[in-house]
Amino acid sequence: MNLLKVNESWPVKMDGKAFSIECTKNIAKYVVVTFKGLPASLAPTITPAQDISPLKVDFGVNQYLLEAERNVRSWQAVLTSHILIEIDYDHMVSEFRPEDDEKIDISSFKLDRPVNRNYGFENYETFATAFLVLMHGTDFIEEISFYREGIKAQRAERYVDAYNNFYLYLETKFCDGKFKAKDVEKILSETNLFWNAFRLAIAKMQEASPEQLPSFFTQDGQALDDSGILKGLVKLRGTLRHHSLSNSQRWDPNNQRKFVTEVKFIKYLCFLLCHEEVTKPMFDTDIQQEFSKQAKENGMTSKIQIFVTYRLQEHIMDTTLDISVPQRTLDGLLAKFVLEKTFEKLSENEPAIEVIAIRANVGSRELFRYDLGPAILRTPS
Repeated sequence: MNLLKVNESWPVKMDGKAFSIECTKNIAKYVVVTFKGLPASLAPTITPAQDISPLKVDFGVNQYLLEAERNVRSWQAVLTSHILIEIDYDHMVSEFRPEDDEKIDISSFKLDRPVNRNYGFENYETFATAFLVLMHGTDFIEEISFYREGIKAQRAERYVDAYNNFYLYLETKFCDGKFKAKDVEKILSETNLFWNAFRLAIAKMQEASPEQLPSFFTQDGQALDDSGILKGLVKLRGTLRHHSLSNSQRWDPNNQRKFVTEVKFIKYLCFLLCHEEVTKPMFDTDIQQEFSKQAKENGMTSKIQIFVTYRLQEHIMDTTLDISVPQRTLDGLLAKFVLEKTFEKLSENEPAIEVIAIRANVGSRELFRYDLGPAILRTPS
């Protein structure tokens, strides 16, 4: 994930371990899992050459490496509906730091290979809260692998692969080994979790113009009901799973863009399911509070003073707001967050004022200054 920018990172404590992201110039390089108090015997050892026996290096395999990988896979699963993280599990880095005066032969080792890259910019809070709920993702690792592969195939414009992988996510999650069309339709239509997300996805897709709807939304020019759409979704997977030159209705591997809207629909359906079951706990109030608590303990909070100039009736007035945020890096995301919070508080306390200017300071440093020109009228909703 070495094209993913992270504004800052610090150790998040959970279940007796510490989790963080190691960055180089704000580019994420490693997910770090730290165990404390482990015996030095778990570190790699060197057996010197003797007689005809060559020097031997034993890197060993222990339960802590396996546990770290499992934890990172769970964290990755939690994040999947929010951001796709690519991690090279075949070439992990292990580092050993003696806590006392214990001697170890090799302090660290790693093997590298080119990795699939991700991109974008994310606030560290996203990854830290995922660390705090990573155990929630453990049971979903396998099924979400199909969802992840679907996203990667869609990005590569391999839409048939994308559709089949998204469908496999649904089949794995709900169908318990059943794969015949009638069985799948019955199971999915009787599963509340699926059906609720399915109807939300249909409603979202129906906001588009008719020509942008998936092919299985209509038949002979007539709109289908929800059951008809489900039947079409399942049937299309059967069509795309097979290919024969003797079939005049076969799909063309050189024209996969034909299925862009179908992929868009099934991807959104999978997103709703993944977010509801796996990612949503990141945003629970108790998790947000734990993140803020640990940020404060690590000295990673900023106190921000906001000055607002506004007009109320015929008077120009000033007011001050103070907020504390669990972030030290001053950047555009922080400025956006502070501005949104400012308008929220103004709407709650002074809903009918005309805002003229806003400025925000962190200590002696100015975070932003907005002179709004013509006043923005704040009215009750």
